Amino acid sequence: AGPIGVVDELTDFLPDPHVRETDDGSFEFYEPAESVGKVHGFHGNWLVLLKTYAYISRLGDGGLKDTSAMAVLNANYLASQIDLDVPYGPFHHEFVASAGDVDAAEFAKGMLDEGVHPPTTKWPEIVDEALMTEPTEALSKDQLDVLAEAFTATGQKTPEELSEAPTTTAAGRIDQTSAARNPRLSWHDVEADDE
Repeated sequence: AGPIGVVDELTDFLPDPHVRETDDGSFEFYEPAESVGKVHGFHGNWLVLLKTYAYISRLGDGGLKDTSAMAVLNANYLASQIDLDVPYGPFHHEFVASAGDVDAAEFAKGMLDEGVHPPTTKWPEIVDEALMTEPTEALSKDQLDVLAEAFTATGQKTPEELSEAPTTTAAGRIDQTSAARNPRLSWHDVEADDE
């Protein structure tokens, strides 16, 4: 739920409604003749915005600075603890490691067997087999150390072990190709398959 920027030449084609300031300093809705029309609820994902506002209000200026500093510290600490190539440091609130010769998606599935939430994979594309990790301000040093151990343990697994992962989760290994080609978008679809 963030702002989207476009060059001036494209503004007349953006979805409705548009907002502009009037001569008296107030604001009004308007619809450009070339707009693609309405494509989503105008107010967007307002609940995400409300949660964000509440979080920022609760922390205040000093709390936001402390929280940001902790997120930066956590990302840099964790990046220094893992035995993978981690280019482009020092980091802000996240870092991107490379899984090297291992497929990043396979590496992430292997991390599930270590009991941790895996990093985002394959992005950004400037890092081969990217593993983007954002430990946030919420993790303690002990939790960061557990995550570092999960990276290490996963990095020591053989390609065969990773090709079977995850083996300890309830769902097991999901066939991503079939899921993409034949998505089951409702619980009704799952129920029909079980009959």
